[in-house]
Amino acid sequence: MITFDKLKIVCPINALNILDDSKFETTIVDGKVIAKKYYQERPYLFNIKVDYKYYEVVIEFTGKVLGKDYKKLISIETIRQCFQNLNNLGFFSLNVDTILSSGEVVKCDITQDVQCDDVPRLCSYIKAHISNYNQFKCSLMRNGNLTLEKNVTSNDYKKRMTIYDKEKEISRSANREFMKTYGTDRDYDGLCRFELNLNSKEQIRSALSIQDTSLISVLSSTATPIRTFLEQAVRLDSKPSAASTNLKNEMRYLFLQSCDFDMSIVEAKIRSYDKHGNIKKTIQPFRELYDRLNDDVDSDFYTEIRDRLQS
Repeated sequence: MITFDKLKIVCPINALNILDDSKFETTIVDGKVIAKKYYQERPYLFNIKVDYKYYEVVIEFTGKVLGKDYKKLISIETIRQCFQNLNNLGFFSLNVDTILSSGEVVKCDITQDVQCDDVPRLCSYIKAHISNYNQFKCSLMRNGNLTLEKNVTSNDYKKRMTIYDKEKEISRSANREFMKTYGTDRDYDGLCRFELNLNSKEQIRSALSIQDTSLISVLSSTATPIRTFLEQAVRLDSKPSAASTNLKNEMRYLFLQSCDFDMSIVEAKIRSYDKHGNIKKTIQPFRELYDRLNDDVDSDFYTEIRDRLQS
């Protein structure tokens, strides 16, 4: 079952009934109301816009709307609970059946939490084993988060994944109000979060292998987009043979050392020296030496975590 931590849905204007107009910010042009908006960040992100020009309602919310059930995330099983909890705010009423039958997802964050006792180790392995540093941009942030992005020219096809320690993230001050209210802090011990950001309908259709982006189609997808993205981005070779002591390996070691043992720098340098050669073939001995230097024990560790990414 596929799960999400954020959805942005466009639905017909009759999906919303405003009960307290004072809660909304009203936009008036030439004496005519063209839009009404409500926005909140805490205890969870929720944004709603009524567009009278296009006769539609845009609803955006995160999985924290589930409160004590946040760990379940947004799914086909929890979507009605999400809308009911929003209705409990009391100043509007969402027609859940209308949204389910007519709503269209325009943005989403596909999300999965898996048990992982060493998130930094996982992130370090992924960063060192990108299949092609020209095709995928990988950055390890100061806060420990790893971002992995596919390099494409069109924004419609860009995909971005973030991998981070959920236990660490949920304990930050920005989440303090939520945690104080719902008291679910122990639920995230030892969890690594994988979050794939899809910001266009084309991305959503492609990642979820669906023909349209209706809410039901999105929630009912049986694809495994997070694992699929990792399999495209991360190289997983067979175990390298035992290291041999020879001059070529000594020279490769010095080259690795000059690049601070960062395989993205190694690939960039090799590309600068050999612009027309077979880069994959040229870089392979450096990858193998890098793996031997690290005994590549993290390969099994990474594979185990990746194999848990089944929706």
